[in-house]
Amino acid sequence: MPPSPEPPEAPARRFTDAPPGKATVIPAGVTVEGELSCDESLEVRGRIRGPVSVSGLCHLQPSAWVAGEVTAVDAVIEGELEGPLDAKGKVELRASARVRGDIVAASVALADGCYFEGHIHMVGGPRAQPTSFHEKRAPGSRRS
Repeated sequence: MPPSPEPPEAPARRFTDAPPGKATVIPAGVTVEGELSCDESLEVRGRIRGPVSVSGLCHLQPSAWVAGEVTAVDAVIEGELEGPLDAKGKVELRASARVRGDIVAASVALADGCYFEGHIHMVGGPRAQPTSFHEKRAPGSRRS
């Protein structure tokens, strides 16, 4: 008798809800100056001055400050970004986000209350459009 197939995994409501994989963390109190390249996801709680290139999710926590161009597969911004953001997939600006720079992405969601100064270029074709949402979770909470 063939083995029964595994049930499909329930999709995450947000891409940060997915089980955490490998991620590099820049902790609060740490400042990085210069070019930063990461072959996995990156979580920033500290400060970065210089270009950032991430081969996964780039998550700027509320305490994060980045001055420079950010390139990533997906990005969640809760802190401050001063520079352009280029993502192949999704970008989410949460309510605490403060972004000054242009965004290029396939999908962009802006939470009520976020600050954004710049232009958005959606590369997903004619059906792509920005989305807004209300934060319904307490800051820092994750689905278990």
